[in-house]
This record gives sequence, structure tokens and C-alpha cells, in this order.
Amino acid sequence: MLLVAASTDCFHQLPLKEALLKLVDLEYSNVEITVSDDGHFTPLQVIDSLEKSVEVCRDTNRLDVVAYNLVTNVESKDFIEQFRAMARLAKMTKVVQITVPS
Repeated sequence: MLLVAASTDCFHQLPLKEALLKLVDLEYSNVEITVSDDGHFTPLQVIDSLEKSVEVCRDTNRLDVVAYNLVTNVESKDFIEQFRAMARLAKMTKVVQITVPS
């Protein structure tokens, strides 16, 4: 089965909720949520409030979250903590793919 997903990064200038609504309007059914230091959903938000992050990721206007894209500095001393938080988020939202920079 082939899944076609759009990334919230396509509408990085919009708040997350509006980006998701735009993707619904474009008739996508799957979404990759980008988590970045300068985006509308940040790694610090995931670390600070995992429960709220899960709530945000479940409120996607009928879009199925199929992946997370973690855009951050991999050489940062906080990278491991960010990745662990993302892994917990992915587990709690039943998402198997996390894309990280190389």
C-alpha cells in the first residue's frame, strides 16, 4: 500500500493548526509533522510538555500522522534529549518514522 503524505513544513509560515487545515483542504489524508527549532512546533515544546505535544499531534483534523521530521542541530548537546523526547512522542502517537538530519 502506498501512502502519500504532505509535510507541515510546506506551510512553515503558518501556525500548525492552519497548516493542517490547509493540507485537509488540499485533500491529503496523511501528514508528516516537522519539529524544528524555528518552526511552529519545537523540540523544546516536546521536552517541556510531552502530554500537550501528544494532544497537539492527535488533533490533526482527520489527518493521520505517519512521520515526524526532527530538524535540529545534531551536534548540539541537547540532541540526545530531543531525540529521546521525539521517540516517546512517536511511541505515544503510534508513529514509526522519525526523520533526523545526518
